[in-house]
Amino acid sequence: MSVISFSQVSFAYPTIDVLTNVSFTCQAGERLCVVGPNGSGKTTLLNLALGRLSPLHGTVDAPTLASGGDAPATVGETLASACQHIMTLREEFDAVSHDLASSSQPALMQRFDTLLNEITAANGWELERRIDQTLHSLGLGSIAQDRPLSSLSPGQHERLKLAALLLGGQAALVLDEPTNHLDADARDFLIHTMTEWRGAVLFASHDRDFIERVATGILDLDTVPWDAIASATGREKANGIYRCAGRYSDYLREKSAARARHVQIHAQQQREKHDLTQHRASSEVVGHRHFTPRSETRVSKKFYADRAQTVSTRRIRDDSQRLEQLRESEVRRPRYESLSITLPTPRTIPAGIVCSVRNASLPGRLAPTSFELGCGQHLMLTGPNGAGKSTLLRWIHTGTAPQEASGSVNAEGCVFVPQELPDEGEAGMPCDVWREGIGELGKGFLHPRLWTIPFAQLSDGNKRRVQFALALAQRPSMLLLDEPTNYLDLDTIEALEKSLLSWEGTLILATHDQWLIDKWDQLGEGDQGRWRHIHLAPDVDG
Repeated sequence: MSVISFSQVSFAYPTIDVLTNVSFTCQAGERLCVVGPNGSGKTTLLNLALGRLSPLHGTVDAPTLASGGDAPATVGETLASACQHIMTLREEFDAVSHDLASSSQPALMQRFDTLLNEITAANGWELERRIDQTLHSLGLGSIAQDRPLSSLSPGQHERLKLAALLLGGQAALVLDEPTNHLDADARDFLIHTMTEWRGAVLFASHDRDFIERVATGILDLDTVPWDAIASATGREKANGIYRCAGRYSDYLREKSAARARHVQIHAQQQREKHDLTQHRASSEVVGHRHFTPRSETRVSKKFYADRAQTVSTRRIRDDSQRLEQLRESEVRRPRYESLSITLPTPRTIPAGIVCSVRNASLPGRLAPTSFELGCGQHLMLTGPNGAGKSTLLRWIHTGTAPQEASGSVNAEGCVFVPQELPDEGEAGMPCDVWREGIGELGKGFLHPRLWTIPFAQLSDGNKRRVQFALALAQRPSMLLLDEPTNYLDLDTIEALEKSLLSWEGTLILATHDQWLIDKWDQLGEGDQGRWRHIHLAPDVDG
């Protein structure tokens, strides 16, 4: 069965409810991307689909997606473990084929057909070719099979896990941020592999271009605008996740329209609430027994007073009933304006050249690179894994050249946000933030309820927000960012991107985010002086 199904699923950790009444199905041939704010439960939902977690309520049905056995210690053992199911099927197929040469028992023939179909569905006949192609495409082709996993870099380890998943012949794919640590070529390979996948595909990603090219639908855990519309129209808010058909760009339009409708509904309801309250108040004045009608005569005074009282009482009752009905369908005030991020003005605005890189190179990694940046200029660094983007950013930040490097790098007053999330005791991670939370420094980046949560207990996306908050609290004149969109939810990425592109300071960022790259290049076409783009290539001669 290549179907993933959630039926009224709820899940909570000891201190927080994460998922409530989530229902959806992902059929064979569908590729659904789970989106939502940081901490909304995307990874939790994927772990439920993988069987790593069990729901508190409801049911999750999915193909067997994880294999057991001893933990592998080498690259080769990892691949062998991933392909074990296919290899077992092929070995049994060979045995059944051998038996059929001397027997035509119906049971053997039926098993032969079953094995043939399973191996074909898993593309198991070309397993060896697929292993070579997958490793090469993910930048792992030169790594020896007996190399210990402990010797791999974090990026290599993540790409090996991805390779193992793609080679395992699973009936369905469940992937969490699969484009992290992938360069353009590896990313294109993954896009092709996923779009050709015959089974169900469920994934979470912050990569907008990747979602646009892969997803056949979006599952949004942020249901606020759609819940508001449902409440206002008297429909039941029955599902903890909202499904949008089509690509990422279709989802953006649909959600923007839903938010606009939410804002409109709230404004209409508040106007109606104000008008009804005012009308009821005026009715109370008009209907007062001592009020003197303007058109009365002395003889008919009591008649008009009684009639006014009757009309007033009816109006007050009608207004009260309408107010009660309005309260039942009233929506909360939209707070979408909180999605904007304002970067602080640099503490100082230096004059002249603020960053100079002259023939900076590192054998086997960074080819000779030169550039100069003046205050307020923005530079994007792109290139494949191993081209030296992170190496160059760290060199600019520390001013210390790596061993065997040549050339010169000069920069002052810069703050660096690496692509990795910090561990306890690392530079840029104060002990009090690790143990007690970021406090008011998180204003504009984290919800106040998260300010007192220890760093280690936050979701990866909220940890990333803390990184940015701590860096920008220093009000740097130069900001160095390595893969700034990693880990963040889509709304935060959009808000951060908008603020970065309008920031007054000097900016250097390295990224594989194709959506951001395309927008950057469009800006550069109109102002090449401020928006610069350098594509780095590995130093293959070194």
